[in-house]
Amino acid sequence: MDRLFDANFRQRVITAVIAAPIALVLIILSWQTTALLIGIMVALAAYEYIQLVRTQPSSLTINIMFGILYLGVPLIAAVWLRRYSPDGLLYFLLVLITNWTVDSAALIGGKLYGKRPFAPVISPKKTWEGVFTGIVTGVIGVIVIAVLLGLPVDAVIILFALIIPIATVYGDLLESKLKRRFGVKDSGNLFPGHGGVLDRIDSPIFTLPIAALVVALVG
Repeated sequence: MDRLFDANFRQRVITAVIAAPIALVLIILSWQTTALLIGIMVALAAYEYIQLVRTQPSSLTINIMFGILYLGVPLIAAVWLRRYSPDGLLYFLLVLITNWTVDSAALIGGKLYGKRPFAPVISPKKTWEGVFTGIVTGVIGVIVIAVLLGLPVDAVIILFALIIPIATVYGDLLESKLKRRFGVKDSGNLFPGHGGVLDRIDSPIFTLPIAALVVALVG
């Protein structure tokens, strides 16, 4: 159990307990406050990203173009999902809570049972056991959270259950690959135990556009 309740884990829990309620209040309050929250987070993430790409001036143009897509598309998708889609608030909350559930379950599963590396070059601490725990918990979590939010378990929710937990893992993996490319451990240090803004929103960056696409095509 000492592996689980180390200093870093305690920092992550404290940060989450403080930051998550603030984010949820802004998201629930209105689509405008949601857009404000997203805008602030993307602006801070863009600043962190610029600091990273400046270390490779020879590839600056390509890196900036990638950054615009990496941060810009999720910004547009997130605002659309919250503002214009039916049940947009509930879908938005479902995706975020699923992200947090998968990340937390993967962390706990990896610390308690992790033995086999999942992607040792990109993310050395990630294990198959942790990833499996996170995805299975996420699949079940999507259904449970949807029911608690009053959403019907329809085609959209089934697709969410099949896709969002896996996308959560790979969103984190993509950001880890970026950090390895630029030779840093964390994108920043704004959130104790979590690193920078990019470290904190790596999963929503990947999952919100997918969720918006599913809702647009199936919802």
